[in-house]
Amino acid sequence: MNMNKSSRVVKQGIFLYDGSVPCNIRIFESSILYGYFDGEWVDPAVEGEDNTKYYYVEFGSPTDKAAVASQSFAHKSIEEAIHAAEDSAGSTLTWTNLGVG
Repeated sequence: MNMNKSSRVVKQGIFLYDGSVPCNIRIFESSILYGYFDGEWVDPAVEGEDNTKYYYVEFGSPTDKAAVASQSFAHKSIEEAIHAAEDSAGSTLTWTNLGVG
């Protein structure tokens, strides 16, 4: 999924794929709910109610710096998304602070 006009990057960084290949990682906030949420499949994508925000982690490709290799399911908070990103990317993750989280 690509970010849309209701999305914004709230945190980004770099992690090392396979311990040696730098890859981008970012967390974005969106009012759109895609895919799985609370164990349930949401199809089609829906707009959150009452300004609800969802957080997604995007992992960059090790072979194409402009491409996204994979994306997480929706997280309920930025803290939850950060924790998921750090668990997935491991100790090589370095964040670039955008002032959120």
